[in-house]
Amino acid sequence: AAARSRTGDWGLVYLGGSATVSVRLDAPRAAGRAEASWISPETGERRPAGVADATSRFSTPPGWEDALLLLEAR
Repeated sequence: AAARSRTGDWGLVYLGGSATVSVRLDAPRAAGRAEASWISPETGERRPAGVADATSRFSTPPGWEDALLLLEAR
């Protein structure tokens, strides 16, 4: 499941297990770049995941059963 704000300020992707996801930033406000973070739905822990550009791939953190990938335009 995935969602994004109407203005393109943020996007959120839910992964229900260990996986790799490709994201495509069509119209982000920050010139095609976004700061990415992993959030554990179980604990609320937040970990930096790097910077996403036009097309990027992200893999869930090791040992996490599920995860949220948050992309925020910067």
